[in-house]
Amino acid sequence: RPIWLVGFTPANLLSMSLSLILILVGVSLTWRKYGLAGLSPFLLQGSYFLGNAAAMTSGERYLMPVGWVTLLYYCIGLVAVINQLQELFWTSETHPIIVIKTSVEGVTAKSGPPEQPLAIILWMSIFILVGASTYLVNFLPKQLAAETSEILRGETGQMLIRQDLLSNQEWISFTDSPNALVVSVRAYHPRIYRNEKFAPGMEIFELMGLGRDYVYVSQMKAFSKLGYFTSGSDVTLVGCKIGQEAVWNSEHVFMKTNVVIQTDNEKQVIFSQLPDWSCVQP
Repeated sequence: RPIWLVGFTPANLLSMSLSLILILVGVSLTWRKYGLAGLSPFLLQGSYFLGNAAAMTSGERYLMPVGWVTLLYYCIGLVAVINQLQELFWTSETHPIIVIKTSVEGVTAKSGPPEQPLAIILWMSIFILVGASTYLVNFLPKQLAAETSEILRGETGQMLIRQDLLSNQEWISFTDSPNALVVSVRAYHPRIYRNEKFAPGMEIFELMGLGRDYVYVSQMKAFSKLGYFTSGSDVTLVGCKIGQEAVWNSEHVFMKTNVVIQTDNEKQVIFSQLPDWSCVQP
């Protein structure tokens, strides 16, 4: 869906608001100090995007000329906020963001506020801790349930048999295949699209499943009726492994999915009308 129709979480809105405030503070300060010259980067970026819009191209791969503009205003806003926090909690005084001292009688010109080693060390330590917190992302998969187990396979098989999606013999034959997958994952980015190479003339229901050890890319064609699907749902995927590769130091498993069982939120059971219970790779 278009970005303006996507539902944002409170965390999304908070992050976006803080970033926007810092950028607006940067724009405001440069306008007050330098007038129109302070807005010249903003005007350059605006005209660039308007030109791309008129040409009906995103210009995504050519952002080098203006990619620095947002960062420039963001950093000026960030320095201003730090300056105000220091005034409140650290030095009880504040310094201009940019100080220019003219040379007098041969004295070398200096720029910048007086050095405050302790304040600098404090702020750098804070930013190092904030930056290092991204490492915690590596522990997120450990909070998920085990990807598969005999109990999961047994309960899933019984449910599918009760719903007449396959027979008991078909399930036994399916689970005996080395490429058969019955995994419990957290589902993200559900979408419906067309891929003429994978399924000519058909729509595909795709989602990304985050597991403890693997990221599963689930693709289902000829899927049954599908309602609203909440991203972040816990699901069980039943299907066949068709490939595997490492992407950005993460192991991705691609699967042709027969059934998606949503165990929370809408609790849908989505199944393929062209299932593959043999899991024989072409």
